Amino acid sequence: MAEPTTLPRLLQRNARDFRNRPAIREKDRGIWQTYTWAQYHDNVRDFAHGLAVLGFTRGAKLSVIGDNRPRLYWAQIAAQALGGVSVPVYQDSIARELAYVWKHAEVSVIVAEDQEQVDKVLALKDQLPALRLVIFDDPRGMTHYRQDWLRAFPDIQALGREFEASHPRHFEDEVDRGRPEDVAMIAYTSGTTGNPKGAMLTHANAVETARIFMQAEDVRPDDEWLSYLPMAWVGDAIYSLVLSLAAGFCCNCPESPETVQRDLRELGPTTLLAPPRIWENMLASVQVRAADATPLKRAVFDRFRAAAEPDEAEEPSREREWDEAAVERALVVLAVRAAQGVRRATWIARLAESTVTFREPALSPAGTVRVLTIARGRIAERTTSTQGAEPPVPPGFARPRGERCAALTVADYDRLRVLTTELRRTVGAGDPAASIRFGPRVALRGEALARVLSWV
Repeated sequence: MAEPTTLPRLLQRNARDFRNRPAIREKDRGIWQTYTWAQYHDNVRDFAHGLAVLGFTRGAKLSVIGDNRPRLYWAQIAAQALGGVSVPVYQDSIARELAYVWKHAEVSVIVAEDQEQVDKVLALKDQLPALRLVIFDDPRGMTHYRQDWLRAFPDIQALGREFEASHPRHFEDEVDRGRPEDVAMIAYTSGTTGNPKGAMLTHANAVETARIFMQAEDVRPDDEWLSYLPMAWVGDAIYSLVLSLAAGFCCNCPESPETVQRDLRELGPTTLLAPPRIWENMLASVQVRAADATPLKRAVFDRFRAAAEPDEAEEPSREREWDEAAVERALVVLAVRAAQGVRRATWIARLAESTVTFREPALSPAGTVRVLTIARGRIAERTTSTQGAEPPVPPGFARPRGERCAALTVADYDRLRVLTTELRRTVGAGDPAASIRFGPRVALRGEALARVLSWV
């Protein structure tokens, strides 16, 4: 059977092959509500039929605004199944930015999470000539809203089920009409340097991105992913929508942004992508608890924290030193990971402004070394002699103080994976000169390098 080429076809495949496996969860009033892939598919189908009844056609735009919620993800796939385009927006955007995006994209349907988001749409309705329908997920506070263009999410699905009774093949026929080159979503920038810019992503873009990612990473159907990053950010679209559909793993929506840390510890996801703010909160919580501990516990904490820090000597770490400290470091790292909710994580990506330098002797001309530096989402390359001191970091690239091994997962993860793939080939070829450097003072080579690359 041919591989699915659009996102709705991936959903159909998952409903068939992973029918009773968890697809998405939502924490509501402290309880995780689980939906299987079969239920995911049925909810999308019913909502798509409801949209069809209300005149949603191919090429129409549907926008979602709110926190990460299953129904907001379903709405996007439903629109795509009908040949439409999803346009997620940032829920904390100011009114002027929202009005610009919705008007620029010619959005005709908006799916809002709750009363707060509906009120934003109401305030801008006169500026949105293309808007015909607003649908809300959470009914709390919506009792006295009487606009004829305002509907509840379950009401749309009820319309869809009535429509399906007389058009049982409509959803499948519309999905079959979809082509890989159709636009699946428009991802807008945050607009910090002017009006937001919209990037039109086709189904082919999305599916190929997921395929490449799955080739580089060990992504499995039994993985658990925490969907807490803004839905309008293309990263969440790729992970929570595209990659979840492509791999079949389960996404988990936290109860609210304020409970993310607690839900993270409770869930223990196998993959985690986080900005500096999340890591800073984790670090602060560990440091506060250590400071409040008894003198004995503080002494034990300080002792093992020191053991867990990578060797920062001027010379690269010797393999013997690496091996001697490995057990102590592992004890600390595993304990901290368990406390912070990432005990099961097979890989962790850190979105940060730090620098990683890769030295690849086997890929360079004789007598030289090719040095690639990743920092702040940019990549620089230079060639230098193998003799003499380490060359300076290029202008515009900050040199951090003591990069840790966690820097293997820093910034521009897809580019980083390409580089580590090349390094794996170098190490696998038995090149004793192959090394990887973290900042100016820490380097690994030989067996230690091979071991670290096996972890990433």
